[in-house]
Amino acid sequence: MQKSFDVIIIGAGSAGLAAAHTVKRHTKTFLLVDQGPLGTTCARVGCMPSKALIEMAHDVHRTRHLQKTGVITGDHQVQVNHVFERVRQFRDKFVQHVVHEMDAWGEHFLQGHARFTGPTTLCIDDKHHIEAKSIILATGSRPILPKEWPQSHPRIVTTDNFFELESIPNRWAIIGLGPIGLELGQALAFLGLDVHGYNTSQDIGGLRGSGLTQLACQIFEKDLSLNFSDPVDVLEHKGQLQVKSGERLQNVDAILAAIGRQPNVDGLDLANTGCSLDKDGMPVLDDHTLAIQGLPIYMAGDVDKKKTILHEATDDGRIAGYNACHDKPWNSERRTPLGIVFTHPGIATVGRRPAVGEKSILGVASYEDQGRAKLMGANQGAIHLHVDAGTGRLLGADMIAPAAEHLAHLVAWLIQNKRTVQDMLHLPFYHPTLEEGLRTALRDAARQWTASHSGKDPGVSHHGESPIGL
Repeated sequence: MQKSFDVIIIGAGSAGLAAAHTVKRHTKTFLLVDQGPLGTTCARVGCMPSKALIEMAHDVHRTRHLQKTGVITGDHQVQVNHVFERVRQFRDKFVQHVVHEMDAWGEHFLQGHARFTGPTTLCIDDKHHIEAKSIILATGSRPILPKEWPQSHPRIVTTDNFFELESIPNRWAIIGLGPIGLELGQALAFLGLDVHGYNTSQDIGGLRGSGLTQLACQIFEKDLSLNFSDPVDVLEHKGQLQVKSGERLQNVDAILAAIGRQPNVDGLDLANTGCSLDKDGMPVLDDHTLAIQGLPIYMAGDVDKKKTILHEATDDGRIAGYNACHDKPWNSERRTPLGIVFTHPGIATVGRRPAVGEKSILGVASYEDQGRAKLMGANQGAIHLHVDAGTGRLLGADMIAPAAEHLAHLVAWLIQNKRTVQDMLHLPFYHPTLEEGLRTALRDAARQWTASHSGKDPGVSHHGESPIGL
């Protein structure tokens, strides 16, 4: 095979594929390397199979709600094993699409394990010795499974093998209630299983530091038991799995570890590049160019421990791909941060919260008495809007709300376009919709802004006087 390339990309996940597509526009001398299994984390074990499970679980939950109201009668048994079979069918189609794309790369793709032998040289499977002007690391990450836990028990799982289960146990412990743990834990509970969630703090669902954490706990403890203790121990006694949380010992049939992910850098022999590594074996990275200091090596996607969201990983890939092909780096302006948890109700964090000492306004709205939410039987949750006290510009938002995934997009787009609450109140809000809850929070923020800027009408925007009352 060819020995020298302009760019070599290691990893054919979302970030690596985005990098390869970008590199392809600037050079024909490149190689994409992946040791497998092929198919992105999103398609194989992440976004897509989890959402397939969540959608079916939510349908079951909705059916049970209608049974309670008498709209649907009869005892409808949920075949949980069949649900997982359907998830795998959906999953396989998405993976097949990604794998089919790999065929199109032809001679630009090589399946194998890459490791560094120097700053710009690699060895693939200990038989191909190649070099490049620039190298992109997009090797992704994998779930953490603590070494202190029993390592060979078939029912201690991570997302890497969770969806492969063919016989689904009844009693579950979900250890780690971040976005992944909370989503899957609630989905299992909606399917009628006995689910116990464990977390080191009440900051569940990615709401760390938010004023909505207590409300989140109140809402989700209706579906699964919540236990907060640090540390949580996993034991095996006579074949029985046990979770020890504080003084409480809980017997379970299966455990899902959702306590975080670790970068796939071991096995790359990064030390051979001459770069400085921290205690975790990670190099120092320029957050703007994505380059390892002093080297033509770039890192893209969640291998850098920071960006575990698909659209941010693909943005990383594009930036790294461009910079790997050019002497002058591209310092791209990043998109508004957006995180969504697909629970019921949904959770979303958008933009940023005010810094310490920054003057801001908090616009609040509850969904407890929101008209459309009540009609849907989904009237729980709240929206918190963070607004700059001086300009009235929206900084960020935290929310637990029905259709939070859609509301969060609206807020993110407006933040990125530097809109004020007054601007936003000039936009149309149809009745009856869940978006009216967002308008309530905007009105709350606008009233506070007006009170602090005496004589200024909240109906005044950058576009002039408002002809109607807002």
